[in-house]
Amino acid sequence: MIERDLQFDVLGCRIKIRAEEVNAEGDRLLSPEHIVGLVLSEIDQMKAENSKLDDKQIAVLLALKFAKEKMVLESSLNIDQAEIYKNTSMALKLIEEVCSTTV
Repeated sequence: MIERDLQFDVLGCRIKIRAEEVNAEGDRLLSPEHIVGLVLSEIDQMKAENSKLDDKQIAVLLALKFAKEKMVLESSLNIDQAEIYKNTSMALKLIEEVCSTTV
């Protein structure tokens, strides 16, 4: 695993992020540059829409926006998992029925 320290300026805060380029399974991770780039893009968009917001207000609004997006994704994932479980259970039941009639 390769690690490197990166520094970014976000809303006047200097932050340092240790970037792991590859996880234990060898999969590439989302890079800190892409993540911070998304945040900075959202900040710029929010500032363009309302120039009267101060940095603290922008930070709170973005935190709420990202939390909402995370919750929507998690909810969608839970629904998908329930649907997969239901379909798998139905398929298993059908397979058991077919196997019991052929024996």
